[in-house]
Amino acid sequence: MYNGAWGLSLLGLVRCSKRVLAALIWAAALLCALPARATAEGQAATTPVVPPGQRIVLFRLETLGMPPEIVARLEALLRVELDRLLERPMPSRVEVEKAIAKDATLRNCAGETECLVGVGKRLGSDLVIAGNVGGLGDSYVVNMKLVDVASATEKNRIKVPLQGNANELIEAVRVALVNLVSPESVRGNLAVLADVKGAKVYLDGQLVGQTPLANNLITNIDARPEERDGKRQNLHQLRISAEGYLDFIKPDIEVRFGKTTEVVVRLQQRVVAGPGGLELPPVHRQRRPFYTRWWFYTAVGVGAVVLGVVIGRALADDEPVDCMANPAECMP
Repeated sequence: MYNGAWGLSLLGLVRCSKRVLAALIWAAALLCALPARATAEGQAATTPVVPPGQRIVLFRLETLGMPPEIVARLEALLRVELDRLLERPMPSRVEVEKAIAKDATLRNCAGETECLVGVGKRLGSDLVIAGNVGGLGDSYVVNMKLVDVASATEKNRIKVPLQGNANELIEAVRVALVNLVSPESVRGNLAVLADVKGAKVYLDGQLVGQTPLANNLITNIDARPEERDGKRQNLHQLRISAEGYLDFIKPDIEVRFGKTTEVVVRLQQRVVAGPGGLELPPVHRQRRPFYTRWWFYTAVGVGAVVLGVVIGRALADDEPVDCMANPAECMP
């Protein structure tokens, strides 16, 4: 296993479900069937993410409490997608194992930089990728690192959680590989659609322009999903400020690699509660029915009292009739 910080400390490692295996199988099939062309979002690389002439080899993915078939499928995904990103084939797993078969040190390499450098030299490669996979419930975590053979140093490492259906797996694997070999290429865009012209647009506290922006876009935004200082690097804050309006603030907007995230901005006008008063957003009150007002209940009560008095007096003004003395007045 990997030494130092490279070791993966997962508590409660369990076997992944059959659903994960099925998703990996479908993802592998889809990747093999997809033509190597740019998508509508410009997601597939039109130029290699590694400079021409650089040779890369994917060594192995070690398993941490995972069924071997899961790791094998995931490694196949990585190889296919890396071939697509580089626009040239890498040595296959069979070729790698054959090249190191007679060297016990390389054959038993568990991801240490020293032996990975030896693997790269044996295969005539400039860069070597190695990693491990650990399962946790229905998801799993992939750790990968990139070793430079010439300088015998580790150039980069990433830790990526993976889960979901086949399309989500392909997307996650693609982002992980580009982030590993060319992190500066993991960029996305933000479309800002505002209903006020001339509003200032701030991204992560930096002024980037006024509305409407050119093509309504903020381009070349960091889309790396890894955490830094406890926060994912692809989460950004957008603030729109205009005179006479309340600031529009939207934190934690996720920007995805090769994609455009759209944000619709509707600014609210400021309302001042008297001279020197606080600025408040407009309050839209719904009109209450008249029969729910206090004066309606008071009027009804007073009316009932008056009506009672009138009826009482009318009844009191009637003189009593003695039916025994005047029987005819009591006849219907």
